[in-house]
Amino acid sequence: MPLTRETVERQLEIEKGQLAHVAATLKEQGVADAARSKNPHWRRANARISQLNSRLASITGTEEREAAALARKSGETSAD
Repeated sequence: MPLTRETVERQLEIEKGQLAHVAATLKEQGVADAARSKNPHWRRANARISQLNSRLASITGTEEREAAALARKSGETSAD
């Protein structure tokens, strides 16, 4: 079952909060911004955000395709 836009957006907000928490923890520990990418927790949260952004883009494409198909169908039925 595909995920809905609302579900993916909710997951994205949760992961952004998680990334912010990890970044704050690393900053508190004195880790430089450039060195964050070496931390596995930061990498995991960042990768999850990228994954969810890709899913969101895919959902947008699907919604646009379905809207175009619906518009074509409604145009065909009114022409008949």
